[in-house]
Amino acid sequence: MSAEPASYSCARCSNPSFTDEEVRMTGKYGRFLDMQSKRFTAVTCDNCGYTDLYRQQSGRGGNILDLLTG
Repeated sequence: MSAEPASYSCARCSNPSFTDEEVRMTGKYGRFLDMQSKRFTAVTCDNCGYTDLYRQQSGRGGNILDLLTG
């Protein structure tokens, strides 16, 4: 998903275009239960590759699904 909102510019090179995607990571005890309980949006500059991570709230439904599909 690429976008070019007027309010975004890369912190490193000031380029206004970026790609965003959802990233999931395990928390402190998630690796034992194979649960990826931490959700982030990764915003990556299309020019230089600089990436910012923004934390998202994770619902219980996603955690249960991760546990069942492992």
